[in-house]
This record gives sequence, structure tokens and C-alpha cells, in this order.
Amino acid sequence: MQSGTDQWTRLVMDPILLTGATGYIGGRLLRSLEGAAWAVRCLARRPGRVASTRSTTEVDTGDCLDKASLDRAFAGVLVCRFRLQPFDV
Repeated sequence: MQSGTDQWTRLVMDPILLTGATGYIGGRLLRSLEGAAWAVRCLARRPGRVASTRSTTEVDTGDCLDKASLDRAFAGVLVCRFRLQPFDV
């Protein structure tokens, strides 16, 4: 069993997975997480549109509908925040 300090260290060090970082809400959430010095991993179909301001932010190319993209994005992630627009399949 990990101590409370070890668990906190892992939480701070492991990235938070964020989807929707190119959108209105997701972009503001990214700025807020970066401002609080969290490590963030963004999954984006158009990674060039992610407005990252910190070196601790990773941007991975992918799509939430693609299992391989999600598998790569989830590797080493402790917390996830999804922001998806409604769509028809």
C-alpha cells in the first residue's frame, strides 16, 4: 500500500488526459490546468490547434472514436477529463 504522500506525488506527476482542448471549454480547462502546474496530455484530431503554454503539456494526435488512439493516450494516465461534442454515428 502506498503512503498518502506517494499517492499525491503520483497524482501530480502523472498526466491528466484531456480531450476537447481545441474547443471553447476544453481550451479554458487546459489553461487552468497548466496554470496550476499539472502535467496534461491532450488528445486532438488537429494537434496544431491546441494552445499549450507549458512544456509539461503533451499533445497526441488521435480521435476518441479510434481505440488505438485511446490506448496510446491513456498510457500512464491517472485522471481523465473528456469533453466531446454531440455527433451522429
